[in-house]
Amino acid sequence: MNNQNTMAAGINRFYAKVYAFLGGGLALSAIVSYLTLQVFPYQIASFINNFPLGFMGLWIVELILVMVLGVKAQKNPSLAIGGFVAYSLLNGLTLAVTLSYYDCLLYTSPSPRDGLLSRMPSSA
Repeated sequence: MNNQNTMAAGINRFYAKVYAFLGGGLALSAIVSYLTLQVFPYQIASFINNFPLGFMGLWIVELILVMVLGVKAQKNPSLAIGGFVAYSLLNGLTLAVTLSYYDCLLYTSPSPRDGLLSRMPSSA
């Protein structure tokens, strides 16, 4: 009975650490997204325009990072931690750019039912 309690307590501590680590990565992505869209929008736009393959290049780099980390993480745990932090930073940047891109298209592209009218909200 005592062995089961000890085992359950160990599993609970393990999952608490895992969820804290994942929550930290999510918070890091949120901070990067906020900074991307609110504090440094012009610098990020310039970076994306000068980045090879532009907008899609961010997604390609993110996918390559995931594949490399998946292969290398088993052999080198410290690489896994650093890679997770790098992935969290890149994920925040990529999602911020993606969401702002599609948000901009929502208001600037005409709808088929509108003909050639803009979908920008009126100031009236």
